[in-house]
Amino acid sequence: MAGILCITGVLINAFIVAVNLLDWMKRKSISHVDQVITSLAMTRIFSQVSSFLYFLLTILLNHRLYLLLYVINKIAVFSGHLSTWLMTLLSIVFCLKISNFHHVFLLRLKAMMEKVAHLIGAPALMSLCYMSLFIWAEHIGAPESTMQNVSADGTGFPKRSVMIVLTFALGNSVPFILYCTSSVLAVASISLHIKRIKLNQMATINLGAYYNVIRYLVLSFLFFAVYGTACVTLIYYHYFHSLEVIWVYITIHFFPNVHSVYLIHKSNKLRKKLIWFFQYRTKCWIDQRSNDPRLETIMS
Repeated sequence: MAGILCITGVLINAFIVAVNLLDWMKRKSISHVDQVITSLAMTRIFSQVSSFLYFLLTILLNHRLYLLLYVINKIAVFSGHLSTWLMTLLSIVFCLKISNFHHVFLLRLKAMMEKVAHLIGAPALMSLCYMSLFIWAEHIGAPESTMQNVSADGTGFPKRSVMIVLTFALGNSVPFILYCTSSVLAVASISLHIKRIKLNQMATINLGAYYNVIRYLVLSFLFFAVYGTACVTLIYYHYFHSLEVIWVYITIHFFPNVHSVYLIHKSNKLRKKLIWFFQYRTKCWIDQRSNDPRLETIMS
């Protein structure tokens, strides 16, 4: 199950990265939203691979080679938290792109959007700070002499478990608050725009597109809220009620895979490329089957 989840996640996100990179090579530029989506997909690939390696090596090595497991675990923690921040950044960029508020702070953020690479660096910095705090939390409540006798995920001491769960919850609460704020602002801006259209009786404007954007924002926010709540809950049960790590792994990576599929579905470019790919592969398969000599022998 874990292997299938990892392979599926890598393929889905690799498709997003490949399409956007090829588009960038052709046009020499891609939109701000696509830049964030590409960074998010690349981060999720790292998260999937490192988490699966940690899960697999923990079973095979039975917590031997502690340093190797520790490093892989920290890469998984960093990339996982970075993907959460990039989801938040995607929501903020989308909000700034479609909102029409004229507050000074929002106007400055819109100006900063011209340098998305700098904005992507901010989540990476926040994730480094979070990982440092996570490492500090792991070293609380355990004697130094017993460090290597504890599993690489930090379980083994009650005080350490409390600090890790609190760190995980607090680390995810900040991006959740920002995600919530940007989503509310975006929905409010679109709703006000729809209200103005109705008041001015502009019948020629199709409101379906606006409602689709609101639906996307609401569903994305609900996904983020359910994903964050599920992760915190499972981490708590893992450290305090000995929940198997496989369930934590499946939950933490199942939701991002679904979100990546949803991003492909909502993006016209990604959706068209995926349809074209399946049509091309189907045509190749049909041509190959029609030219198969064994099939000709059977038919004759």
